[in-house]
Amino acid sequence: MAKKVELKAEPRENTGRGPSSRLRRSGVVPGIVYGKKKEPRKVQLQQRDIQKIFKHASSENILVDLKLGTESKMVFIKEIQHDPLTDQLLHVDLHEVAADEKMRARLPTLSKGEPVGVKTGGGILEHTLHEIEVECLPNDLPEFIEIDVSHLEMGKSVHVGELTLGDKIRVLSHQELPIFSVVAPQKEEEVVVAAPVDAAAVEATEQKSDAELAAEGGDKGEKPKAGDKQAAKPEAAKADAKAAPAKGEKTPTKGEKK
Repeated sequence: MAKKVELKAEPRENTGRGPSSRLRRSGVVPGIVYGKKKEPRKVQLQQRDIQKIFKHASSENILVDLKLGTESKMVFIKEIQHDPLTDQLLHVDLHEVAADEKMRARLPTLSKGEPVGVKTGGGILEHTLHEIEVECLPNDLPEFIEIDVSHLEMGKSVHVGELTLGDKIRVLSHQELPIFSVVAPQKEEEVVVAAPVDAAAVEATEQKSDAELAAEGGDKGEKPKAGDKQAAKPEAAKADAKAAPAKGEKTPTKGEKK
């Protein structure tokens, strides 16, 4: 059964960012109480009282006997907001419940015992499902769900459908979800580190290759560069010289014998 503690609260009149910041600086936490078919009521609580409640609690599933003035209400601490940097309490949501009406809550899962697969097989216990949603009457709500994992062998799991929580608690989470599993440890893969590249050596090799290619081109009669007309086509130049008439010589016309 979830813990049931007493907590005092006072009505909160001023709302907004400014008044809420002033409350926090004075050690007071703003909150709200809401319930089925009831108007939400803004309240304020002492920060030290809330911290005292959770100091010895195993989870946040706590039923509270809230004293609000002359009234007494059974509430469930639904949500607590913290500052992500300072962890200061910012706001508390309190859900009013009736003793004869079922409620829904998410219960943390805890392991009990050491699995056989870990003790003798060298495996690792994996915790895959940290919360389970249930439905029950407020007074039947447990603080957490403790699961015996000592029988788990290598490769085996405990699933939601295997839980036995009694007739008073209805499990709402999917039956096939694994909660705890014993798995083999992962082997570390070898990382191949490439040898460092010597840039100077690469540059020298490239220069040497270029020189060798140039030498090979000269030995094999490499084609002359563009623009070197005489070297490019020496035979063609000689043929053109024979075919051209001498300076001052008349070119014979068609049908005229030379």
